Amino acid sequence: MTQPYGPQTIPPVQAPVQRPAPQHPAPQPPAPRGTEPVAVAALVAGVLGFVVPLVGLLAIVLGGVGVDRTRRRGTGGRGMARTGIVLGSIQVVLTALLVVAGLLFWNAYGDDIERGLEQAGDLTQQELSLPDLVLGGLTGDYSFEDLRDLAGAAGQMDELRELADACQAGDPASCDELLENVPQDLVPEELRGSMP
Repeated sequence: MTQPYGPQTIPPVQAPVQRPAPQHPAPQPPAPRGTEPVAVAALVAGVLGFVVPLVGLLAIVLGGVGVDRTRRRGTGGRGMARTGIVLGSIQVVLTALLVVAGLLFWNAYGDDIERGLEQAGDLTQQELSLPDLVLGGLTGDYSFEDLRDLAGAAGQMDELRELADACQAGDPASCDELLENVPQDLVPEELRGSMP
């Protein structure tokens, strides 16, 4: 039988050629060297931004730097850096919304607030002593000085009663002495005119 392609010869097997080992091994990508500190700082600033206004801007900047450094250096923390960017962005948007809401509120109610503050300022400028403030609701129109005089007169109550009884009996000297011992602020207006 003839072969359709003619006789086939098998080429001799050649031994593999050995090449000398390279002097330097091929560069390998560096192994991650830990977490990038800037990425951690971005995450912390992003969380802190919800407590301290405008720290979110710092989180966005640190997050951008952190993402770049993790890519270039092969360090870990890219997720933390991205989270810092997201949290910082949310915080900046919320701060902007609060500022706009505050301005709208001030435009709507600012005049009323200013009037209320002026009235409160007028109240604080009144000269009030602590005893007057404490006793004001209890004593009505009497001041602390009036109450002190009244207390002094109350200490002489027995003597004043005797003078009052003698005055009612018709003794004018007892009436004069009674009026001298009673505090002037407590004497009715009608009697003050007739006093010596």
